[in-house]
Amino acid sequence: MPDQNTNQKAASPFEIVTSKKSKSFGKKGVLVAVLVVVFLILSVVAGVLLVRQRQNIQEKAAVPVCPADEQCPVTGNPSHLRNCTPAQADGSPDEQVCNRVGKIGSCGGDEYCCPSVGGAWTTDMAKCAAATASPGTGGTLVCSAGFSETFSSSTIDTTKWHVGNNASIVSGQLSMVIKSGETSGITMLNKLSGDFSVTFDSPSIAVTGQGGNGMVVFMAANQYNFGVFRGVSKVGGNIATTGNDSASVDITSGPVSFKVERKSGVFTLWYKTTADYVLVKTFTGTITDDVNFTFSGLALGATSNTATVTYDNLVVSCPASATATATATATATATATATATATATATATATATATATATATPTGSSGTGATPRPIPVTGTDWPTVIAGGVGVLVILASILIAL
Repeated sequence: MPDQNTNQKAASPFEIVTSKKSKSFGKKGVLVAVLVVVFLILSVVAGVLLVRQRQNIQEKAAVPVCPADEQCPVTGNPSHLRNCTPAQADGSPDEQVCNRVGKIGSCGGDEYCCPSVGGAWTTDMAKCAAATASPGTGGTLVCSAGFSETFSSSTIDTTKWHVGNNASIVSGQLSMVIKSGETSGITMLNKLSGDFSVTFDSPSIAVTGQGGNGMVVFMAANQYNFGVFRGVSKVGGNIATTGNDSASVDITSGPVSFKVERKSGVFTLWYKTTADYVLVKTFTGTITDDVNFTFSGLALGATSNTATVTYDNLVVSCPASATATATATATATATATATATATATATATATATATATATATPTGSSGTGATPRPIPVTGTDWPTVIAGGVGVLVILASILIAL
């Protein structure tokens, strides 16, 4: 009889055991890993957003705003103006750079000119005119010879004047039409020598567009000059020698006449809007060299601005205290102009007490200093990069553990 045990299979030495608890643990591990990954991703995103928000705040804080950040000129950078009078449409300052000789800027309600490329802005308007006008190319003119110009012809007399751009005679007056940032002028061919008295009229200044305007008459010798300026509501002068000495007076609109005398190199300025001359100032500093005489005009402010400046009735004669020799050798022309000079001198002496009124504040005012602001964070934010790298490593480790 066959052995009954021969049909039975031998027992396997291995046994497969299935654990429900293990499977449950594996599913939970994957779920935890997914939650950790989601949390880390959200953390990294939140960190990046916070850093970016901080950068935006700092960048906004670093942008100049009006009126607090108006500087005329910018502290530590005198070739820049930061104007808030008026501000731009978005409330930010109008940044102006001195990058062209003769360029005109406006800041804090005052006018500035650029005397040299990259130079410091200055309120001495004569420096702009002096930088752009051509010098006299003829001989010299002494006061005893006399000189007058009424601009009565239809064109400017080129035997007397070097003529610049935008200058012409209109209705018997010298007229200059200047766009913003430009200059225009005519320069006497003969230089003025020695002592002299110069009178001239400024009938009107007209402006179109938004901005200011002005006239400048200057007498320049080498690097030194004396200037007479007129704005919408001010008249005044400045002498630039080893330094600047300026004075200005408030006026109303309308015709203005000026008188400038030089005696032994010292300049004195008067103006009048009625019958009598009013003393502005006797300026410090001296210029004894022969000087170029220039009529010029300036347009200031907005790029759409255009100024029209007029001049008339120029007379060059001798001061009241001219020497006997000069008086004795005076020509008929000089004698004819002596009446105007005598009248001007008499009224100037009579109104000498107006000096106190004439000593208004100088034009070289400066704007308000700005409060330093933080420099915006730019470039790579390394803490964020490191945190992001660590987060990625943790994510990879979590996935490996789950597997």
